[in-house]
Amino acid sequence: MSPELDYDDFEEEDGPPSVNGPKGMRVMAEQCSTCIFRPGNKMRLRAGRLRQMVRETRATDSNVICHQTLNEPLGAVCRGSLEEHMGQLARIAYRLNAVEEVSVSDSGRPQTPEDPPPGPHPKEAVA
Repeated sequence: MSPELDYDDFEEEDGPPSVNGPKGMRVMAEQCSTCIFRPGNKMRLRAGRLRQMVRETRATDSNVICHQTLNEPLGAVCRGSLEEHMGQLARIAYRLNAVEEVSVSDSGRPQTPEDPPPGPHPKEAVA
């Protein structure tokens, strides 16, 4: 049995969250509503920043982590990034059928299909 992870110790300087979930590489099932790869610069990136990020991911053969998962214990690969360029680890994960597609709930927390829908905590629902 693996020990419980203490997410309280996560700090931004530790780097982005891991995209490795229990079923494999976590990938966004679709682009989030403010995906940096959507038209219109919804995240208000400075001029040239998206081009720079694409160049970096191509140069390192990697992908971008979805910004909506950066403050979560487990991140997910950005769907827009994956559609722009599938990095080496993503290609391997897909070949091994080791990809877990996740979506973002209304709260911004990534959900897998097995997660319960967002709502009150079960203890709070019983009054």
